[in-house]
Amino acid sequence: MSRLPLALRLVGAPSLVVALLAITPVPALAGPPLICHPFDIGTAASLPFGSTPDGWRGWQATLPSYDRSALVADTLALLTATTPVIVRMETLRRASAYAAESPALASSLLAAVEARAPKTPRTTAEALALFDAGYLVETYRQLGGRGVAMRAPIEGKDGYAMVRAAMAQLPDDPGLQFAAALITATPERRTAHADHLEKARTMARRDAVVARNLATHFGN
Repeated sequence: MSRLPLALRLVGAPSLVVALLAITPVPALAGPPLICHPFDIGTAASLPFGSTPDGWRGWQATLPSYDRSALVADTLALLTATTPVIVRMETLRRASAYAAESPALASSLLAAVEARAPKTPRTTAEALALFDAGYLVETYRQLGGRGVAMRAPIEGKDGYAMVRAAMAQLPDDPGLQFAAALITATPERRTAHADHLEKARTMARRDAVVARNLATHFGN
């Protein structure tokens, strides 16, 4: 196999480059999409957090003054049956950042979120609880993929499947479609990604918050 850098090996093969760009979903913001950049939640309540720095380490805006022993209780208190999906996403992003360097805390948070989530949701509240569990699993997976000391037990867990089960109960929720589009923003899931993104954009015509986040995370 050639030892030349990838960029040099692609020189002379412009059609291949174009094809790869055409089929590979690329979010507007670089880095793991569930953790790198904040979601716009307006004035909604969430966990305390600092300013988000540039780059994929944008999740590292945790506040030293925050009492992490209260993280699990604070997170669950924010994830009510009426909390919008975008706010849930930002809250779980912040919670993951606080738990990232503590395997015990990460495991406790995941266990508490999973304990509220039925495998087959029958109500809106149950569907959102299942979404929380699936979204947290996938957020942990992205953090672990970046070498963060995340040792929570997510092996064998399919967070995306949990999100899809939540969508089966709430098929018209644009926030769920937006979340699924972020989870599937990988080459191997490009068909599912395109489907979720299209549905999110269509549904967001009646949801200004989701529309704003679509614009910042995926462009126009």
